[in-house]
Amino acid sequence: MKRIAVICMTILLAVLAACARQRSFSYAPEEMAGTWTQKYDGSGTVEISESGGRYAILIRMDKENGEAETWSMTAVPADGNTLRYKDCIHAVWSAGDASAPAMNILYENGTGTITVLSTFELMWQDDVDNAGENIVFTHT
Repeated sequence: MKRIAVICMTILLAVLAACARQRSFSYAPEEMAGTWTQKYDGSGTVEISESGGRYAILIRMDKENGEAETWSMTAVPADGNTLRYKDCIHAVWSAGDASAPAMNILYENGTGTITVLSTFELMWQDDVDNAGENIVFTHT
């Protein structure tokens, strides 16, 4: 009877150790890194890089009037397929003069999520102004 208990305890400890080694985020950094393009019209991009478990993200949406909106943030894994951020800076860039575009910061410390739908698609949700509501990007 003791032998069975020892075997069961050994198996339980092995399972617990394996669970502890699992990533809290279901996607490897190399699966996330790179450029993602807005799925339906291509007018927006997401650039992602990873360092030390934190993801630097830059989202850019080109507007018809020649301006561009950007959201820059640092995200951390929130669960198996979601990155959460709380330091977003949302800015609008206009032509300005020939040497430098003019930047107008709309807000700082914005919050939101990037949800990975698959290794080929992600969806952005900005909590402040719903700018990314249900926008899907594909990995390019």
